[in-house]
Amino acid sequence: NELNASYAADGYARINGIGAMVTTFGVGELSAVNGIAGSYAERVPVIAITGAPTRAVEQEGKYVHHSLGEGTFDDYRKMFEPITTAQAYITPDNATTEIPRVINTALQQRRPVHIHLPIDVALTEIEISNPFKPEVEPQKNVQSYINMVQDKLESASQPVIITGHEINSFHLHKELEQFVNQTQIPVVQLSLGKGAF
Repeated sequence: NELNASYAADGYARINGIGAMVTTFGVGELSAVNGIAGSYAERVPVIAITGAPTRAVEQEGKYVHHSLGEGTFDDYRKMFEPITTAQAYITPDNATTEIPRVINTALQQRRPVHIHLPIDVALTEIEISNPFKPEVEPQKNVQSYINMVQDKLESASQPVIITGHEINSFHLHKELEQFVNQTQIPVVQLSLGKGAF
């Protein structure tokens, strides 16, 4: 079922860097919401793809199986907005820009994204001029944060490093180990940060 698919995609992403799952619209995507919300909370990049009715069916508000029967189809998509970091409604005109955009957002922010894919669009051939390549996020200036941490460490009488799931999400294991080896500060792990150190 779709809930299990969302958990499987989450587990796959934790091991391999990113995961993906596909559901049908309506009942299928609703079933996946809890798993995707968990991925959002724990910063796990999962691409949730929803196969939807044709654009014509959606635009005409037709009554179809798996719908709420009121003729609107965006209710389901709206449920994903607070639990995904990017969303896209795919058309033949935007597929080559929107799909890379949401995938890159998932990779950079380490959170789930949602792609709504109408069946008529899925069956449409499009030209791809450049194959997908993950964007390299520009390095941010973190010196002010480094200075703040250094000040806190110098003023602390018994500092402790508390690791959480972000170490796993952003693959910072080596950096954490190097920092601990240099500073000799004791480490504890939050339950969501298991395996961080």
